[in-house]
Amino acid sequence: MYTAENIRELRRSKHMSTRAFAKLLGVSERAVQLWEQGKTYASPPVCKLMRLMEIGIDLKMAK
Repeated sequence: MYTAENIRELRRSKHMSTRAFAKLLGVSERAVQLWEQGKTYASPPVCKLMRLMEIGIDLKMAK
């Protein structure tokens, strides 16, 4: 499960706007805003996509 802060941090680490992040994940911009405010939570499939984004960050740092 991703917390509001985790989601915001991941999006910012990718230098993405809320709109671009939402488009990449296939959700509405409002959904991302609600996650980042801690008012709702991302679904399991979306969490998996975010995890893959994190792994990509980790792999780049390992090089």
